[in-house]
Amino acid sequence: MRSWQVFYAGWQAQCCGTAFSVGDEVAWPLLLTDADELLGGGWYEELSKIVGPVERVRDEDGDAIDTIWSDEGFHVALPEGPVDESPRDEGGWIRRVGMLTVEWHGAEWPVTAGTVRAIGPVNQRYAPAAPGSHTREPVPGERSLYSADTWPKWDELTKSPAPEGLVETGALVTLDIPGATPKEPRDPC
Repeated sequence: MRSWQVFYAGWQAQCCGTAFSVGDEVAWPLLLTDADELLGGGWYEELSKIVGPVERVRDEDGDAIDTIWSDEGFHVALPEGPVDESPRDEGGWIRRVGMLTVEWHGAEWPVTAGTVRAIGPVNQRYAPAAPGSHTREPVPGERSLYSADTWPKWDELTKSPAPEGLVETGALVTLDIPGATPKEPRDPC
């Protein structure tokens, strides 16, 4: 079994999530996100390297997305369009690095099951996008985490316990995912 860092955005939890606690078994659809695009970047220690064959998954509407069946035994959706054939190793395997995120919106992706080992709610600093702007954006690398036994606590997402200037935006979850031998990919759609 291996532990993985997964970011679970607060808005995803409020919209479609269920509260969970340390020790709970969960099953989430995972997306490999560009770490520089997630809350201003700076997630260098939380990056995941995913290696495995690509599988195209279609939902009931016919929309397709490529997933990687990880050599660690779980599925991860890829955010970009169809995977280019050029970066594949012999046997059709590819490597991608990014931030694992929970994504309930989009195609009906396979879920990854695991055990929650730690929960670190994330408090992120925001600043005006430009001088005098009312639009705020995340300040790269200016975040803090604290330990929690359960997340989300729905009332705390609206009145965050974050230090002044920080906003609770989600949680960094340590998820133990049982290893498995990857299955052979299905025929492409």
